[in-house]
This record gives sequence, structure tokens and C-alpha cells, in this order.
Amino acid sequence: MQETSDLIARIRSAAASPTERHQAFGLLVRRFQDMAYGCALAHLGDSHLAEDAAQDAFLAAWQCLPQLRDPAAFPGWLRRLVLTQCRRRTRGKHLATVSLDSAAHLPAPDDPQAATIANEQRAAVRDALQTLPEGQRLAVVLFYIGDHSRAEVAAFLGISELAVKKRLAAARKRLHERMLHLMEDNLHEQRPSRDPAFAERIAAFTQGFSELIDQGTSLVRSLEALAARQSDPAFRAAIDEINRDIQEGGMLSRSMAKHPQFFDEHYTRAVRLGEVTGTLEVQLQRLALGEEIFDEAGRLRLRGVDDPLVTDSANALLRSALRHGDSRFELVAEGGGCRSFWWADGQQRAGKDLFPEILPLVMEHYKIMAGIAGKPPPQEGHFPFTAYNGKTYDAYDVQVQVQESEGREEMTLTLTPQ
Repeated sequence: MQETSDLIARIRSAAASPTERHQAFGLLVRRFQDMAYGCALAHLGDSHLAEDAAQDAFLAAWQCLPQLRDPAAFPGWLRRLVLTQCRRRTRGKHLATVSLDSAAHLPAPDDPQAATIANEQRAAVRDALQTLPEGQRLAVVLFYIGDHSRAEVAAFLGISELAVKKRLAAARKRLHERMLHLMEDNLHEQRPSRDPAFAERIAAFTQGFSELIDQGTSLVRSLEALAARQSDPAFRAAIDEINRDIQEGGMLSRSMAKHPQFFDEHYTRAVRLGEVTGTLEVQLQRLALGEEIFDEAGRLRLRGVDDPLVTDSANALLRSALRHGDSRFELVAEGGGCRSFWWADGQQRAGKDLFPEILPLVMEHYKIMAGIAGKPPPQEGHFPFTAYNGKTYDAYDVQVQVQESEGREEMTLTLTPQ
């Protein structure tokens, strides 16, 4: 059996083909699918929601693996991704219910009596698990749902093997022996690894989503394509309404905000961030990963000047200058704030209000690109820039000029075709 670190190295390898990378990821999913599902089940208490949360967590893992510094930390890292997906499903929401009319169309079980007994046993196990403290509940579910050792459970939970042993012992004291056997049988019956199609569905969904993003498919069309594979008419109706709003000149973020059952405040604010900075595609990818784009205080989570959001915003500003202005714009920093200005038809106009955390780092990015970072004003440099005009790629030279006066720093960028 290949080590987890070897599989991750294959997934990350630039020399590996897409098929090889997806095959390695499929093996990784098979190794950890029971753990991910068990973790979600312990938190959500619903098998369908748990399966959805586990699938979305693996999707996030596929997209975010380049950010994982230590492959040995993958089990605990995956657990955090699962918990993020669980929080998204419980944040201000209730479990979905099925109407009697809908249930009337469901096929009847082959053995109604056996189905009734199985449902009663599953409910008994669920109720018994809820009597345990969270730590014990997690340890019990992860230990009994698959053939995992205490060491594997410990690695996933980020605790010692001794702590797992103590949690299991404490849980056994709380539960009757008969319930333990029933719990083990019931959890074994639920585990994803009983059905090899689970991993295949994860891999197929991951590949399909990656292809949509790589092809530059818009959010609406991406959601339409993914929603078409679902059976939720309410979601499809929401997408249709969003499409109509956009066709009538509405903003995507505002249209989505009308459907909080699908797009929460964090989601719509991230879309608004993409609209303002010209990085909508990037924000949609981050949302698809379940990434927390804003902290608890509502500030952007940025990793300094090298953050992809900063570099993408900087490129988007240059493209906007070419589309909407006179190939020139200005950034002004003073009093702890930063503003942008454009020239159109020879007149200066105020730019969009960007999120305050971005522009100062964008200015620093331009200085680094022009080779003038760390030098005292006045500064002058330039760097090459390539923009796609819809048919071909055009090359430009970007001249950067920086001057400072009375605590006010002004940066002017001018794009000249090459």
C-alpha cells in the first residue's frame, strides 16, 4: 500500500499526467473516506448530510493540496476541511425534511419489516451517540465505522493514541455492551468503503468541477451544469432567477443574496469581492473549496503581497485600465487608506471602492514587479504585461512612477503597447 505522502507527491507532481494525478487522489479518498464520513456523521447526525460534507471536503482537499506544507499532517488537515463543511451546513440552518407527497413516490422496500427494524436500530444508535460528549462520540464513530487502528484515529483527531484509548474506555462505560455491538454493526453498514462507487463519485465530481473552472466557465453556467446533475428543483429555480436578474443588468452578488437558503452572507460577500476586484473566478474557486475568505471580524484573510488575491487584483486593475480608461490609472495612499483613480477621455475619475486590505498590498506588488521595492521616492521602473483581447494576447510595457509629498504617496501606472 502506497504511503499517504507518496500519493500526495504524485498528485502535486507537475510531471504526472492528469490521469495519474486523479488515480492517486482516488486512492487517497479510499484510504480516508470512512474517516471523513464518520467525522461528519458525528457532528451532523444525518447520514445524507454527512456524505455531502465528506464529498465537499475531498473536493476542497483536491484543490488545496498545494497549500499543505507537511504531507504527514494530511489526516488532521482533512478533518479541519470536514468540520468547515459541517459548519456550513449547520450555520443558521435546519435539517431538510421530505414532504409526505414526495415520500409517496418512493419505492417500497422489499422487506418492510426488516426495513422498520433497521430504521429503529439506526435511530437507537444515533440517540446513544448523542448521549456521549463530543470527544468520545468522535472517537467511537471513527473507531467503529471502519477498520482503523487507535493510532490512525489519533492522527486524524490530532491527539495522542493514549487519549483515544481513554475516550473509548469512557464511552464504553456509558454504553451497554449490546449497544456497542449494535453500534459497530450499524456504523459498518453505513461506511462509504462498503460501496466502491463512493470514491468514484468523488473523483468524477472533482474532475468535472476542475474542468469547468479551467475552461473559464462562468459561475452561473458552472452552477447550472452542476445543478443539472442534482434533483433539487428549488435550486434550479433559484439559478434561473439569478440568470434573469443578470440579464436585466443586476449584480450577481445581490441576486444571490435573494436566495440565502443556497448562498449565505459569507458567500455573497465573497462574490461581491470578486466583482469589485475583477477576481470573480478566483473567489468562486475559493468558495467551492469551502475556504473561509473573511475572518470573524469581517476582514479579508490575506497572506501578504504574495497572496493570489493580491496578484490577481493587480492584474485585474491593469486589464480594467485597458478596457475602460486611457491605459492609465493612479493609486494614492495617505492617512492609512488607499484609493484608486482612472483617466477616461482625458479626465480623472474615482475608481471602485476596493476592500481596504487589498490596495496597499497591490501597490507593493507593482513596486516589486518594477524592481523599485524598498527604494525611497521618487521611484520609476517598468515591467511587461500580457492581456487577452478576446482573440489574441497583446503585450504591454507598464511604466510605474511613484512620488511622495506630505505623507501622501502617489503611484501612476501607464500601459504602452509593444
